[in-house]
Amino acid sequence: MAITKQPYELSVWSEKLNDDGIKEEIFGAIIGGHDMTFLGRATQVKLKRELKGTNTLTFQMPSKYFDSQVGDYVHNELVDLIHNETKIKLKFGEDWYEFYVKKITENKKFKALMISYSCEDAFIDELSRTGYEIEFASDLNNSVAETGDFMEDILDMSIWDYTPEHNVGDFTEFNENRFYKIPLE
Repeated sequence: MAITKQPYELSVWSEKLNDDGIKEEIFGAIIGGHDMTFLGRATQVKLKRELKGTNTLTFQMPSKYFDSQVGDYVHNELVDLIHNETKIKLKFGEDWYEFYVKKITENKKFKALMISYSCEDAFIDELSRTGYEIEFASDLNNSVAETGDFMEDILDMSIWDYTPEHNVGDFTEFNENRFYKIPLE
């Protein structure tokens, strides 16, 4: 009886901003797959799906592998493509999952290091820029406002004053404080 593997493909992608300010994805390389035989490929690929809708991806790759044609250990160039915040895409069946590398650990194995990668969903990274599970509504009075709208509450009962007309952070002290000169010897 043979072990059947679900079809998958693990690949590295990079992002850059185009002239319009929109992120553009650029394909890097395939680093793992169900039918890939390259010795430096990603192994122990695990997709963990949480009940709350988030996914985590873990996999490992050798820093060196034994090349029988050369007769020695050779450096795995695929490892050089992956660092923190590298975009990783997993095609599992017909679905695509996007991740960012968040944690990299190294373990010694024989004459090489086995590098383990832990990745988080890309949408969590995108949502964290505006707030995760935050609802902005006028009746909740939690919308994004300018400094002048809430500085009055913040600076109440302090010695500082804020003038919204300037709106440049021109803080003016309206109480005089005494300063003492203390010579240090």
